[in-house]
Amino acid sequence: MCIKRLITFIVCLLFVCLAFAHNHKFHALGKAEGLSDMFVLHITQMKDGGIAVTSWNNVDIINGKTVKSYSKDSSTVMTLNGYKGAYHAYVDKNGRLWVKNYKSVWCYDKDMKPQYGCIPDSCDDLFVDEQGEVFFVKQQDNAILDLVTMKGLKYEFRNNGVMTCMDGVHKIYDIALPLDSIAKTSLVVCDTIHERLYQLIDSRLCIEYDVKSRNWTEIFRSDHLHTISLVDNKTAYIVSNNGLWLIDLKSRKVEMVGQVQMDDGSYISSSRINSVFADRDGYVWFGTYDHGVLKSCDDESYAAYWMGVAAVLLVSGGIGWSLRKRYKKKISEQKSNGGEQDESIVDNEITSNSYVDNEFVDRVRLTIEQNIATPNYTVERLAQDLCMERTGLYKKLVAMTGMTPTTFVRMIKVERAESLIRSGKYTITQVAELTGFSSSSYMAKCFQEEKGIKPSEIKDFNDTTLLNQQ
Repeated sequence: MCIKRLITFIVCLLFVCLAFAHNHKFHALGKAEGLSDMFVLHITQMKDGGIAVTSWNNVDIINGKTVKSYSKDSSTVMTLNGYKGAYHAYVDKNGRLWVKNYKSVWCYDKDMKPQYGCIPDSCDDLFVDEQGEVFFVKQQDNAILDLVTMKGLKYEFRNNGVMTCMDGVHKIYDIALPLDSIAKTSLVVCDTIHERLYQLIDSRLCIEYDVKSRNWTEIFRSDHLHTISLVDNKTAYIVSNNGLWLIDLKSRKVEMVGQVQMDDGSYISSSRINSVFADRDGYVWFGTYDHGVLKSCDDESYAAYWMGVAAVLLVSGGIGWSLRKRYKKKISEQKSNGGEQDESIVDNEITSNSYVDNEFVDRVRLTIEQNIATPNYTVERLAQDLCMERTGLYKKLVAMTGMTPTTFVRMIKVERAESLIRSGKYTITQVAELTGFSSSSYMAKCFQEEKGIKPSEIKDFNDTTLLNQQ
């Protein structure tokens, strides 16, 4: 009877925790935190993890609590006559930040130094795909409005409503999208797990394109749609002049979010939001007209959720221990009475969660280690390789290890880096390449945060030890 009560308690506790978990809160970052402008135009993420916030005249890079500002004035601009669309920012595989606006483009290297002469003379527009490849194009009739790649195939979206799928330079097929006029702007995001593309066309229409079935579906139609971001492959946010929309991508149900709650208990109308971005750590960022940027935070509701999950695991373990003890006692009594063991007790009353949990963590670790040298090996790719949803991976790994997938990946990469450095066979630059870090400086930063020392200090120690031995 006691066991049944415990099970009932677990179920109730889990439902309470889940109810708390949906109460999202946000933290505001503005001029007081170093942001150069409270009017934000676009948000994206740099290769080293920093968040790039662009405004009319500046680019702010947010790294933790540090904000650095860089000028985006007329002296650093290049002409891009083929681009006649809205404001957009990209980060390429070399860490360069590209900021496009009507007939103009700014380019900064990974150290945020302005770059010039980056565009071939024969081209007048450019796109950067999800892998960071830069595509320079010459716009002609039926201009390309957007370009993305997914699983080795390239998809070009043109202003006449035709999407072209290409394998390298060879066309595979064309398909007409649901347009009733010539389009002027486009924004496309990729759902690589479900192999779907989501496009905002002319700031008024959101469509879903299923790559496998080659079918499109209208998701949402409204005036002045600005940006779209997939939060967890189940949910998307769309920002419009009217406010924030939340879309369930499975049911295609659209819900208006009238206001967002701040961590100080206040509320901000979603009509003040003009852009949205989900970073690699699972945080959601909103750009606003007059409140700077808003970042989702691990508030008390999330703490309550994970405390509840931990309690569930502890109580579950207690139940398993209690059942095992009862089973052993029953077997002992049967043996003392000369009876035979009741095998059904093993199947019906004993549950070993610890073995399954350890097996899962080991599988995650092995998958990361197998791909450790792959540059830009993201949490999305890890979840895909594990045949899981990103949110499922996040919740399960945090519950079992106390670490987010991003933190867990970084820990393993740093551990491997330390091992390679101590071997004395590789330079710091080679170690960074072998462990998939985008640069040796970024590896050093992660190493310092994880180990409390710099990689060079370990290398210097090894070199000194070797000289003493000689």
